Amino acid sequence: MSTIAIDASSAGKEKKTGVEWYAFHLIEAMKKQALREGERVVLLSPTPLARPLSDLPEGWESRVLAWPGRGWMSIRVSLEMMLQRPDLLFVPSQGLPIVSARKTVTTVHDVGFRRVPEAYSDEARQTLGRVTRDAVTRADLLLTVSAFSNREIVEMYGVDASRIVVTPLASVMSRRSLPRKPFFLFVGRLERKKGVADLVRAFTAFKASRPADDPFELVLAGPRGYGYEEIKSEIRNSKYEKDVREIGYVPEHDVARLMGEAAAFVFPSRYEGFGMPLLEAMACSTPVIASDIPVFREVAGESALFVPVGDVQALAAALTRMADDRATRESFAHSGRERVKTFSWDETARLTWESIRNVLD
Repeated sequence: MSTIAIDASSAGKEKKTGVEWYAFHLIEAMKKQALREGERVVLLSPTPLARPLSDLPEGWESRVLAWPGRGWMSIRVSLEMMLQRPDLLFVPSQGLPIVSARKTVTTVHDVGFRRVPEAYSDEARQTLGRVTRDAVTRADLLLTVSAFSNREIVEMYGVDASRIVVTPLASVMSRRSLPRKPFFLFVGRLERKKGVADLVRAFTAFKASRPADDPFELVLAGPRGYGYEEIKSEIRNSKYEKDVREIGYVPEHDVARLMGEAAAFVFPSRYEGFGMPLLEAMACSTPVIASDIPVFREVAGESALFVPVGDVQALAAALTRMADDRATRESFAHSGRERVKTFSWDETARLTWESIRNVLD
């Protein structure tokens, strides 16, 4: 009998962003794959899981580890490891408890806090640094989400490449027959790392070159993050402030609708470990404008219109091209639909199960 404990705390959050959606969709896909004889899975969370996470197949169970406030992973999960002694603990969100299981697997998504430290608060940078250093030192196996992040982890931490397995992300969204509307869409945390201030500057330059009655808007969908004040200042200082709409956090089903209506999706990040919104846009047949960083080339291939990081004029020109050139929009929409077919949560789950079982064996 092998007991596999999985940290479901991220997957169970009500308002999910990148890492939380990864954990959620991965666990859902892992549930669809048959357990081996003698395997048992326990999902650990600080609060009861909601459906569909709580709908568990045979051999799966959930356990609520109640804890008042901070320290759930380091203290409460450590206590659970001492009391229950599972054979393996899998943490999908870049960290481990102080006391762990006999074997451990964790996902390190990226090392952006080291590559672009100015895009993180001091507290976040210190916490991520400590947690990641501990993970790469103690885990029996590391998962990561792209070949780019694999190389970064090896370079930054000197980890033997044989201890890392790449398990790419995917998208559950699909094409909808919705009429396109004149707006550019950004989905993600409104933070410095995502290059949102540059996007607002580029949109201002784009609008300045258009007729007075130009209908295009910029829609920013996502919670506020580090560096939001700079973004808000750019919006307030823009002559076209009324054409920039902040709509806050948006549930996944509404993101799919927005993707399906947008003229183009714009993702000008300075650094990412993968970039799941690129696939979501492609799945919705929405053309993509993205910053020209290695991981976006890996994910999108030739199915995005790339612009140099931080080049506001190039980004404004890309907005103009997408707005005015129907052939360009249709070409990127078509190639994106084909590109996204090469990614699958079922394959991600298969690779994850294979990695876990290799560690157990």
